[in-house]
Amino acid sequence: MNNFSTLRANINRRTIFPPALSIEEALRLYNSKMPFRSNKDCHECTRMGEKNTRISACVASHLWKEANFQEKSAYTDLAQMIKNF
Repeated sequence: MNNFSTLRANINRRTIFPPALSIEEALRLYNSKMPFRSNKDCHECTRMGEKNTRISACVASHLWKEANFQEKSAYTDLAQMIKNF
């Protein structure tokens, strides 16, 4: 069984789009000493039991590439708010 295909087919996009972070949570993550690209590129992948970070990163990348303009703009707006805070 191909973990990438299975994970990609079963992932719930509604848990990712729109961003579940509030501005306060995003700022706390941004200001923490933990790098953004930690072992959990795709938190939803981790919740589904996928421990291979390469597979998680590939799924996260595909989700971003497949996201429409509105989905991406929610994240870019959040990033802009953090930058201006």
